[in-house]
Amino acid sequence: MNTTDNGRAIRRDLDLQRALADLAARTRGADLRNHVMIVDDDELVAEGLREIIMDNCPGAAVVVMTNPDAAMRALHSGEWAVVVADISLGHAINGGKIAELAPRTTDVFLFTGHDVDTAESERALRLQGTIRKPVSEADERRLIECINARLERRSSLVPAA
Repeated sequence: MNTTDNGRAIRRDLDLQRALADLAARTRGADLRNHVMIVDDDELVAEGLREIIMDNCPGAAVVVMTNPDAAMRALHSGEWAVVVADISLGHAINGGKIAELAPRTTDVFLFTGHDVDTAESERALRLQGTIRKPVSEADERRLIECINARLERRSSLVPAA
């Protein structure tokens, strides 16, 4: 790694630390029940999914996390509505670990480009489902329906102003 690459790596780490500090400050003890977290090391895939959710789920706030460590810290900062995590994150923390440690009140979908035994993993990890890459219309619809149902339940619990 040359000094220019090293400088960029350090700057990215500092940017990540600042972003994490900002997220933690904004979400500590916050009501995140309308928040959706997408965890994927492929930023283009994550941003594409974020756009799908933002276009089809009014009221959802979507956070994209490309760093699994940051995602784990954010996961425990409040009550998230839905987490969509890539199974294979190229890291010690994978989507299965995120699903395993997610609060029971959070709906979790795993995202994968590989063949997996979905029925067994969905039961073992309390998943709402497994989404194949590239995302099919059926999986997209199922995810959108789940998020909108969570937001609807949330809005019915909040007293009108």
